[in-house]
Amino acid sequence: MPPSWHFPPSFSKAADAPRMVSAAPDILQSVAMLLQTAPGERFLVPEYGFDWHELLFEPASGLSNTVFNPEYLRQRLGDVLAVFEPRAELLEVHTSGEPVEGRVTLDLVLRDKTTGKLLGLQHTVG
Repeated sequence: MPPSWHFPPSFSKAADAPRMVSAAPDILQSVAMLLQTAPGERFLVPEYGFDWHELLFEPASGLSNTVFNPEYLRQRLGDVLAVFEPRAELLEVHTSGEPVEGRVTLDLVLRDKTTGKLLGLQHTVG
């Protein structure tokens, strides 16, 4: 697969070209961008993104389908990644934070399907 633009975009004066990434860094940047995008934010692909609002603001009494249920979150994130980042497979999700704070930190373990290499990504929501 050809390299992609580094995010956020930046340019190298020496090379007179944009910074590029490939392989694992490309996958991790793609997943991070997906997690930072709300559905509907990209009007050409309105289904792109992940709906954190629905999970973060669900009543704390029903933790079965919230961001604090790692199995539910793994399934939801895995479904979104299968569509928008098929190069990665989500293996594990660990969450930390407090529901009343409205801030959650995710530790994701992904597998690069091309190389089999394990990748780690930490992402904070809220």
